[in-house]
Amino acid sequence: MKSELDKIIKLLGSIDQKLQLFTDDSEMEGNDENQEKSWSNTSTEIASLEKKLEQSRSRLLHAGKMSSLGSLTAGIAHELNNPLTWVKSNLQIIETKYMDRLQKFVGVVEKVISSEDLESLDEVRQILTGALNNYKIKYIVEDMRDMSVENQEGVEKMKKIVSGIKSFARNEDEDIGECSLVDAVESALTIGYNQVKYVAEIIKEYDDPSPSCMGSSSKLSQVFLNLIVNAAQSMQLEKNKDPEMRGKLWLRVKSNDEKVIVEIEDNGTGVSKRIRNKIYLPFFTTKKSDAGTGLGLHIAKQIISEHQGTINLVDKKGKGAKFVIGLPVIE
Repeated sequence: MKSELDKIIKLLGSIDQKLQLFTDDSEMEGNDENQEKSWSNTSTEIASLEKKLEQSRSRLLHAGKMSSLGSLTAGIAHELNNPLTWVKSNLQIIETKYMDRLQKFVGVVEKVISSEDLESLDEVRQILTGALNNYKIKYIVEDMRDMSVENQEGVEKMKKIVSGIKSFARNEDEDIGECSLVDAVESALTIGYNQVKYVAEIIKEYDDPSPSCMGSSSKLSQVFLNLIVNAAQSMQLEKNKDPEMRGKLWLRVKSNDEKVIVEIEDNGTGVSKRIRNKIYLPFFTTKKSDAGTGLGLHIAKQIISEHQGTINLVDKKGKGAKFVIGLPVIE
C-alpha cells in the first residue's frame, strides 16, 4: 500500500509541474500557434497523469479493503466454523445413531404389516409400542426436530457471513446505486463480529425504514468496518486494564431532512486531543506495527469525501470515541 501512496505523491508532483509549465507558457509572449500547441500537449499530459492518479487511488482503496479482510480472516473463519460444527455434529448423530434405530423400527413395522400370524389389534399395538419404546422413536423425532432448527440457524449464519464478505468485496464499479445504510453497517458488523463479541455489548439504534443514500455499499461498509474494528481494539485495551470491564458499542443509523447519519460510538480508550488532528493522515497510527497500517481512517475519509459526505470525531461524555458520518439524502 505504501508503494501506491508513493505513486500518488509522485503523480501529484508531476501534475503540479505540468500546471506550472502551463502557467509559465501563458505568461510568455510568442507565436500564438506554438503557444496553442504547447497548451494542447500540456493538457493531454495532465489528463493522462490524472487518469494514472485515479487508477493508483483506486488500487490504494482496494488494497486497504483487502488488508482489512486479511487481518480479520482468522475471526471470520472462526465465525464460519462454529455453525459448521453444529451442522456436522448433528448430521453425524443422525447418521451414526438415529438412522440405525429408525431403520430397525421400520423393519418391525414392515414385519407386522406382512405377518399373517397376528390375531388381534391389541397384539399389533403391543408389538409397535414395544418397538417405539425400545428404539426411543419419540425422543429421536423430537431431537431431530431440534437439530433441524439448529442446522437451519447455522446455515443462515454461514449464509449471512458469506453474503457480507461478497458484499464487502464487490467490485466498486458495479456497486453504485441506492444504498441501505443499515445493510452496509450490518455487513461490516458481520465481518468484524469476532473482534467485537468478546469485548462489548452491541447496541443497535436504527431508523425504520432504513435510511438510504446514493453510493457504493461496499465502500461504505469498508468505512464502517474500520471504525468498528478500531472501537473493538480500543475497548480491548480498556479490558486489559480492567478484566471486569464490559465494553459497549453503539451503532446508530438515522436521518433528517438534509442528510443521513451513521454514528459509531464506544466506551474504550478514546482518542487523545493531542493527536486528533493527525488521525486522518496516511500511515499515522498509535497501534503496534503488526496491528494496523495507519491507512484505515485516511481511506475512510477519502471514501466519505467521494460520497460528498463528512466524517467527524466528536466530543462525548465519559470514555471512548464517537464518530459521526453524514451523507447526502436522496433527492
